[in-house]
Amino acid sequence: MVRAWFQAGTPVGRLPFSKLALVMVSNVLFALLLRRLGLAGALILLVVVSAYASKRFRWPVALALAVGLAAGSSFIFTWLLRLPIPILGAWFGG
Repeated sequence: MVRAWFQAGTPVGRLPFSKLALVMVSNVLFALLLRRLGLAGALILLVVVSAYASKRFRWPVALALAVGLAAGSSFIFTWLLRLPIPILGAWFGG
């Protein structure tokens, strides 16, 4: 980092605030909706909204990643670690 102050290099460019905001909003939504949607639903929403910030966003890829992450996280956090996080939240009768 110190070397960057003294050597010329490629400029970083403009910061994409709209894409940064999407990633931040997805984290806030996850925190607010975890009890209502459950771990699986909140994670799916988090991944899809965050992935939408990418230039290479594709619905099938984002949904596959979201479902895989939700299934894996649900298994790890509720079965292996025995954390009392609902997989399906109150909105789904969980």
